[in-house]
Amino acid sequence: MAGWAIVWQIVVWLVTTAISASQMKVPKGGPAAGSDKFKFPTASEDRAVPVIFGPRWVKGPNVVWWGNLKNRAIKQSAGRKYAFFGPKRYTVINYIYSLGMQLIVAYKADRIMAARIGEKVLAEGLSVTSNGTISVNKPELFGGEKAGGGFVGPIDFEFGLPGQGVNAYLDGLITGPVSAHRGVVGIILRDCEITAAPPGQEVNIQPVSVLLSATSSMCSWYGAKVTCPSGGMNPAHMLRVVATRQPWNNQQYSDLDIDDASFTAAADVLFAEDFGLAAEISDEAISADDAIGEILRHIDGTLFEDRFSGKLSLTLNRGGYDIPSLPVFDDSCVLSVDEYTRLGWGERINQVTISYYDLQADKDRSTTPIYDPAAEQAQGGVVARVNRYPWIFQGEIAARLGERDLRQMTADLGVATIVANRKASGIKPGSVFRWSCPKLGITQIVMRAKRVDYGSLADGRVRIICVEDIFSLPTAVYAEPPPSGWVDPVNDPAPAAVRSVFEAPFWLTGPGAFDPPTDGTLLALAVRPTNDATDFEFWAGTPYAEVLAEPGAFSESTTLSAAVSAGSSTLTVAPGISASSGGQLAKIDDEIVRIDAVAASLTVSRGMLDTVPAPHALGARLIVFEDNVPGERFANGASVSVKLLPATIRGRLPLASAPADTVVMAQRHLRPYPPGNFRINGAAFPATSFARLAVSWAHRDRLQQLAQPLTTQTDPNIGPEAGVTYTRRIYQRPSTLLDTQAGITGTATTDYIANVDADLRIEVEAVRGGLVSLFKHSHVVTVEGASKITNGTFATDTDWNKGTGWAIAAGVATKTAGTASDLTQAEAFVAGGQYLVEYTLSGVTAGTVEAQFAGGSAVNGATRNANGSYSETLTAMAGNNVFRVAADAAFAGSVHNVSVRRLE
Repeated sequence: MAGWAIVWQIVVWLVTTAISASQMKVPKGGPAAGSDKFKFPTASEDRAVPVIFGPRWVKGPNVVWWGNLKNRAIKQSAGRKYAFFGPKRYTVINYIYSLGMQLIVAYKADRIMAARIGEKVLAEGLSVTSNGTISVNKPELFGGEKAGGGFVGPIDFEFGLPGQGVNAYLDGLITGPVSAHRGVVGIILRDCEITAAPPGQEVNIQPVSVLLSATSSMCSWYGAKVTCPSGGMNPAHMLRVVATRQPWNNQQYSDLDIDDASFTAAADVLFAEDFGLAAEISDEAISADDAIGEILRHIDGTLFEDRFSGKLSLTLNRGGYDIPSLPVFDDSCVLSVDEYTRLGWGERINQVTISYYDLQADKDRSTTPIYDPAAEQAQGGVVARVNRYPWIFQGEIAARLGERDLRQMTADLGVATIVANRKASGIKPGSVFRWSCPKLGITQIVMRAKRVDYGSLADGRVRIICVEDIFSLPTAVYAEPPPSGWVDPVNDPAPAAVRSVFEAPFWLTGPGAFDPPTDGTLLALAVRPTNDATDFEFWAGTPYAEVLAEPGAFSESTTLSAAVSAGSSTLTVAPGISASSGGQLAKIDDEIVRIDAVAASLTVSRGMLDTVPAPHALGARLIVFEDNVPGERFANGASVSVKLLPATIRGRLPLASAPADTVVMAQRHLRPYPPGNFRINGAAFPATSFARLAVSWAHRDRLQQLAQPLTTQTDPNIGPEAGVTYTRRIYQRPSTLLDTQAGITGTATTDYIANVDADLRIEVEAVRGGLVSLFKHSHVVTVEGASKITNGTFATDTDWNKGTGWAIAAGVATKTAGTASDLTQAEAFVAGGQYLVEYTLSGVTAGTVEAQFAGGSAVNGATRNANGSYSETLTAMAGNNVFRVAADAAFAGSVHNVSVRRLE
């Protein structure tokens, strides 16, 4: 009875649930938003089109058309009509909206590099340089169907070049005439899913941003220097564009009004300085004159109309001039000094921060403060200024500007207004000259003209507003007080510009070398950055931490004065290595050598420990291993970032100021040593070879090579270490693999016979337990391996002298029986040379044939009388000058694939 009661309760529950469900009001959702519910970032027909110089993000381009609005409902189950049975019901929880949109981005561009919507990336790493289309498929960009949707669809890029036609997508949607939009850069979204919103909710379309670059498209003059190495636009080209007002269609100057020589010289300097700018300019936001002023402020330059040529001339305020050759203005030509002032300490700035635009982060940034500690001490505190350079887009350039500005604002510069006679008529804005004025205690300081008023011919006076030139200060002479000539011998700590951080080979791993753990040891060598640097600390990891109790000692170092081959034991070097370094190990690039003798040149043993001899270029750096080489263990596979912090008596280099080196740990100490005594045809590093390549080597064993003296490349076999095998590969340069032999346990490999005249690279490496030697022998040899026989395949009936009964056709030479005769070809064989002769016989029915070297004392090969492929080695004798296939009278058959290659 109890069981039936339970069943009855379930039935009652089902019925009541079904009735309740049927009476529930299930939400149906709401309608999709109409066009009146959409808000776009910008939609103004008269909005100015920005002019872009260099690389720049254009944010929120003007939306000039949108339409073809569509939606797709996202539904969610609302259960069944009768609880567990009946039809399913749904409610709309979201709408995915798609539409078409046209945006005008900029005046001109060379290429488009990335696109975003809001803060989300649509596409990056682009290099679109002509009209084209990309497809974006990011349905989850804003959270997916149940949240903010995503972006899916094609985007057209149009560069607005002359002859550009009407966009096909827009032409099919817009009623009436459609503009081709030539002369501007645009993008078109073609029915792209762009956002999602719940029913009835207002829809906000996030702004689209485009990263583009405009340099050569803005200025065709001097195209080789229009784009600086960093990608920014050369400011000299920018000035030319703005001065002629090309984007504004309101020319003040024409190209004929430009002094090409001065602009070219300035462009060369700015390109060499990598002083590229990135700017967004429009005539609504800034006038052409103000834009010119801003560019000149960035580059510290002067733009003026040359009174002699009447053309617009550009000068840069830079050093590099010869002071004694500058014109002198003194009491003989200076009529009066209307004004002369110097900044007092209270007026100077001793700390500068540069605000700039970081293109990579797409945000405004500031440099760390750049300060002059001496000026700060003299002024009794910090006097700071923030200088904004909105068209600088890289931190490195911003830091350079900070140093420039600080130098100018801390210097004790004089400012003067000088009235001179007509001798000064040749001075132009930006010119430098020497000025002496005994009354003011001034003797030949270098001044730079800022503005020049040439007056009238009748008046004859030239008025020059000038400032003491910052670039001349080290050599400027003041009458009072005289300079002391004292130079502080103590330097601030500086980064170690010459350094090497690397994983240690087995011999250098220190304690536990006989049973090393999986972790490897990271070592650091560094060269003294200044004469008074004392030592350096070794910091590693993320975050960085000091990993050694004792600082490291600096190494001696030098550079190669001449390139060195893999086989040379003499290094021509610059001074820098003392006799005390004799017997020490040193590192050139990745190769470890031992310094055996120090004289005008170094005598070294090459390829020590687990390295191999390798060629090194002129200027390659050699660093000596000091006794105190700092090192620390790290886990296999770890990517370790290392900073070295040198010290002087003024302190230690701050961690933030030290450059970082990254090394990935690779179990170097566990890897087998590569073999030694690498030989090709018995010679070390030969330049040339004939067809036969005989490669050999000597065993090496890292476990046995621990005692002094260390093993050199030419020593005989040591080991091998248990489990070691060798792999030999031969490549035709640059990278075509011709032959591989692996698993070799001996000290030589089967000879390889080349069949081409080419440069071949021979490699040999050691393998043990899945670990490959970190270094491998690799040598390029020019091989003479092609057959000496022309047309050995008988592809044509040429090049051969045919005796009676011989005929050439269909890739074979065929003889009929009846007369003994030969098939011959002239070839000057080298007496004593060994040659590999190969040929194939087919269709043989009778008789015999043999290969011969004729002329002088004949050399005969074996007699053949059956079908097959044959090879034999013949040694040429004096006078051999003919290759001959000699057949007896009875021979009937065919010869083909004839080859004769010199082996040695």
